[in-house]
Amino acid sequence: SALRTGDNPQSAIRNSANSQFAIRNSQFTLILLLCLAAATASLPGQQPAARKVVVLDAGHGGDDNGVKGPGGTFEKDAALLMAGTLRKILKEDAGLDVALTREDDRRVSLEDRSVIANRSKPALFIGLHGAYSHNPAASGFLVYYYQPTPDQAERYHILKRDVGGREVQLVPWDLAQFRWSEASKALAGVLQLKLNVFYQQFSGAPVALPLEQLSTVNCPAVILEFAYLTNPDQIRKVQDPAWREGCARAVREAVKEFLNTGQFILGGD
Repeated sequence: SALRTGDNPQSAIRNSANSQFAIRNSQFTLILLLCLAAATASLPGQQPAARKVVVLDAGHGGDDNGVKGPGGTFEKDAALLMAGTLRKILKEDAGLDVALTREDDRRVSLEDRSVIANRSKPALFIGLHGAYSHNPAASGFLVYYYQPTPDQAERYHILKRDVGGREVQLVPWDLAQFRWSEASKALAGVLQLKLNVFYQQFSGAPVALPLEQLSTVNCPAVILEFAYLTNPDQIRKVQDPAWREGCARAVREAVKEFLNTGQFILGGD
């Protein structure tokens, strides 16, 4: 700000030969600077407050079809459909932006997905997949978050010890997710609760696994299996734009609640 809050108009009065002029001059200067500040704040082209970036990772792609459902529905296509709808719904919120790891039918390696995600400086990451079951009647959804292996936990704590017990800022590639473990667990919990309401069923608790596709993501991260693609009824829902939008709104509620409650807790203890 051009105004110095420590300036004292009374000192100008004491040091001026004409105190009344000094007061008027001080008041005029204050009004002028306030007007300039207001004009500057409304200048066209100025950058608005930065949006928080949500990375959406549509699973599979290209020659990697993923689950094949009844009627030939591929997981790679269902994931891309869901990613497109979720991007649309998330971007309706002025505080959110979206980055996609793929926007078309192509194979993207796990490493490249993490590179795309981490370069986006994301607030959080959501992987999108379909679920599989031998039981064609299985329905609902599954939420996963990362659980480090004992070896990774030991390696991280050795690094932390070497920096005097402080949180490790620079870590090996495969330990990127380790320090976000508590935040990812919190995100998974919020997402589970919101989707329980949307699906009108309890689909269990979030699942913690040492998933390779999450291990290198440097932000709170989850994987959502949004439907059982072995269930014809769930496939029909996924193909329905209205259903996808309803699901996406539930995800957006979870994202906003997570971000608004400041769940950026560095884990690893």
